[in-house]
Amino acid sequence: MEKPTLLVLAAGMGSRYGGLKQIDPLGPNGEIIMDYSIHDAIKAGFNKIVFIIRKDIEADFREIIGNKISAHPDAVSHWKYEVSDSLQQALTGADFVVISILPATFEEMRSDVHLPERVGIWQPVGDTVGPGGFMRAMRTIPMYVEIAEAIRDYAPEAWVINYTNPMSILSGYMQRYTKVKTVGLCHSCQVVASAHAKDLQMPELNDAAYTLAGIN
Repeated sequence: MEKPTLLVLAAGMGSRYGGLKQIDPLGPNGEIIMDYSIHDAIKAGFNKIVFIIRKDIEADFREIIGNKISAHPDAVSHWKYEVSDSLQQALTGADFVVISILPATFEEMRSDVHLPERVGIWQPVGDTVGPGGFMRAMRTIPMYVEIAEAIRDYAPEAWVINYTNPMSILSGYMQRYTKVKTVGLCHSCQVVASAHAKDLQMPELNDAAYTLAGIN
């Protein structure tokens, strides 16, 4: 049986975050989100992982991910960089599609957060819930319609792993109104646990086990 291919659509790469979130250090030893993704993919039996990225971040991506992994003494992977001109070319043959995108700019996000404050609605995060999350969803869902149609046409058996906020709205849209198999993943809980360990000066919390529910 041929082993599956993991396709990671990471064209956004943290535009809202203000940098390349997917390749910023996250773990206790400087691990990045992609390290965990690649580790889990290999353990699950994938022998090929394809990342779709923007051309303008190729150099950073190659240095932080490609070169680092290729230089590892236990590496068995071979890296090949390709630029896809269309969703059809990028999606054909994919088993998994990871979506991490952001429509619009910081100006729109500023409105998402601060306009509701004028009527007494305060949001801890204006990209997930409340009126800010709703407005962001209205900007993002049209893009998801296009992506879902392309997956339906070119990778109908693929699973979508959604990393884009508002997490529950977008994942719910894909699950309810398309035939695309979708699961939402939120990494903020792990980040919060690590931050608490640092703030409390209790590094042993990095090894704590926790159960999450209802976040996606």
